[in-house]
Amino acid sequence: MIPTIERFRQRATRDFANLKVRKPSDKLFSVVFAGYCYDDTPPRCYTWLVSNFETLNEQKPPLAEPLEEFNAQYYREKRPTEDMMHMLVSIGSYGAVSAKDIESLVRLLDEKKPAQALVEKGIEVIRTTAADPLSRNLIGKQCNSIVLPSNPDEDAEGGYYSEKAAALAVMVQPAI
Repeated sequence: MIPTIERFRQRATRDFANLKVRKPSDKLFSVVFAGYCYDDTPPRCYTWLVSNFETLNEQKPPLAEPLEEFNAQYYREKRPTEDMMHMLVSIGSYGAVSAKDIESLVRLLDEKKPAQALVEKGIEVIRTTAADPLSRNLIGKQCNSIVLPSNPDEDAEGGYYSEKAAALAVMVQPAI
């Protein structure tokens, strides 16, 4: 996974350097990758952040203007441990998600609630945060989810949650 993340980081650095924007802050960008390394038994959870303005360090506020180069950081599940691993971070809109909302998600994880309960609470948190002035209109209310089991033999489950129900289907023909 390291070579793949490094290629992505280099490509983002190159491509963002060529973007023409009105103000530097328009180039602030972060991407989170999460998944499992199957070389370990049981599979080990990893989270990667590729960003030109923020880090996985919750104590360090993000930069107001982007760096010239994207950085890549990762967090991996520690072993051995008796604690259940979970990581909740608010990426892209520093300080907009309340501590109370984070705690409610952690509680669901600690109680080993089903994945759908976490997805539903996550959507609620995102939409509540989107309506909060602290989000500065940077968070939308359309949500996607993916539940990625640690067992590679189980299927991942994706979902799309529209803010408004509509009877409209949009299909895009891929360019050939």
